Amino acid sequence: MGKWLDRLHSEISETPYEGSSESAKRGDSILSTPTHEGGYENSRGAVEALPAAPTKRGPTARIYRLIRAQGDEAHADAWSADTIGAFIVRRDAFLRRGYGTDDADDLAERLTLRDREQDGRRMCVECSHLGERGRCLAAAGGQLPDADRRLEPVPTILQRCEAFGLRKGMT
Repeated sequence: MGKWLDRLHSEISETPYEGSSESAKRGDSILSTPTHEGGYENSRGAVEALPAAPTKRGPTARIYRLIRAQGDEAHADAWSADTIGAFIVRRDAFLRRGYGTDDADDLAERLTLRDREQDGRRMCVECSHLGERGRCLAAAGGQLPDADRRLEPVPTILQRCEAFGLRKGMT
């Protein structure tokens, strides 16, 4: 493990990129150094904010994104004003629930595809019985007799549920 850390340290401590030879000729080369305030100070004295920290999945992972065929089907016809309105309401609801912008867009688009396919399944995140801490309140109240009363469902999987109740603010 020590060799790996030594290698990592040597790669990190290398000289930062100074720009291309063309940018150096023009004087556009900017070197950035960390500041104690949590930003970067470039060679011209301007302080820049730190770049956004990547998530555990990485900055480009979009786990809710439709695959190409699904995307083609979801956008095969022009969206009506009602479809666009439902998309916006759903996206905003996902944002309020704490999902990131890309995830909220992808989930709302997934629900639009579900509507176009006339699929009767729902996501728990759409349900009024999903508690703030992720527990199913219908299961806790005994409305789902075969379910554990401590059920914490995966909120973004499409499924059928006899206790489903549409959450206020969803369509």
